[in-house]
This record gives sequence, structure tokens and C-alpha cells, in this order.
Amino acid sequence: MPRATNAPASRERRKRVIQKAKGYRGRRSKLFRYAKDATMKGQYWSYRDRKVRSATSATSGLSASTPPCAVST
Repeated sequence: MPRATNAPASRERRKRVIQKAKGYRGRRSKLFRYAKDATMKGQYWSYRDRKVRSATSATSGLSASTPPCAVST
């Protein structure tokens, strides 16, 4: 009896990765192996940059909300 490979699920998984890689150049958008690396790296960057953006907005908010020093005459 042949081995069951769960082909529909793996095909769907590959198609999902290729869909996420739309817009990338060359083989990064065409081949699963390279698309998987590209999308994983993109997801890593987006997660990291969301943290950076929230940190920078928090620090810029602090400096904007501090009142200016009173000038004595």
C-alpha cells in the first residue's frame, strides 16, 4: 500500500507562502524554497519594526508633552 503524503494540505501550505511572496523579485516570488525564506524574513522584520515604531512614538510623545521652561525676566 502506498504511503499517504497529505498532498492537499502541503499544496495549500505552499500556495499560501507563494501568495504572501507576491511582489518579490525573481525566484523569491516563484519558488517555494526561496519564497518561504523571504516571507519568514519579512515577517521577522515587520514584527521587529512594529516594536521599534511603538518605542519611537513613545519616546517622541514624552518629549513633546514636557512643558517648556519658564523664562524669568
